Amino acid sequence: LGSAHPHTLISMGNLAVTYQKEGKWSKAEKVHIELMGKRQKLLGPAHSHTLTSMEYLAITYQKQGKWAEAEKLKVEEMEKRQQQLGPNHLDTLRTMGNLAITYQKQGKLSEAEKLQVEVMEKRQQLLGPTHPDTLRIMTNLAVTYQKQGKWAEAEKLKTKVMEKRQQQLGPAHPHTLKIMANLAAAYLKQRKWAEAKKLRIEVMEIFSS
Repeated sequence: LGSAHPHTLISMGNLAVTYQKEGKWSKAEKVHIELMGKRQKLLGPAHSHTLTSMEYLAITYQKQGKWAEAEKLKVEEMEKRQQQLGPNHLDTLRTMGNLAITYQKQGKLSEAEKLQVEVMEKRQQLLGPTHPDTLRIMTNLAVTYQKQGKWAEAEKLKTKVMEKRQQQLGPAHPHTLKIMANLAAAYLKQRKWAEAKKLRIEVMEIFSS
């Protein structure tokens, strides 16, 4: 079929994902770069398949700690998705959330916070306040607040996430316990010893039951 046939490109993409699953990130990166280049040439830089290749390549960069390279791709992907799909599309919001993580990992906390606040507000409107994607961005935003020393803001978000996870998943679910432990840490940073102690005892009792 040739190296640029659509079926060949699909096989390349599948191979790169296999490398990712095996943790062979340098091999995955090499295939994703080649695949992205071919799709850009054949389909154009804004085609959905090209953007998917960009997304997967950015993931390989992230897994290797190449945050600047991941950021560059994510910015380009976000801009193209905003142009094609609009600023409120779920794929656009996913890309914005992923870009925020690259900012966070590089210490660009104000940039991360700005994006995460926007994504959170739009997901609350589109998906509702209890959707897993909404809760995920709330948790990520809370981490950004923590890194900036905004413990009160982090506590507020984590409390909301904890309450919703308790309602949805139950008090003993791993996701619930994780956010409870994180909230306890936020209490400790604010010297709210009684609140931290209460949560930690609750977590410990659930683990031991």
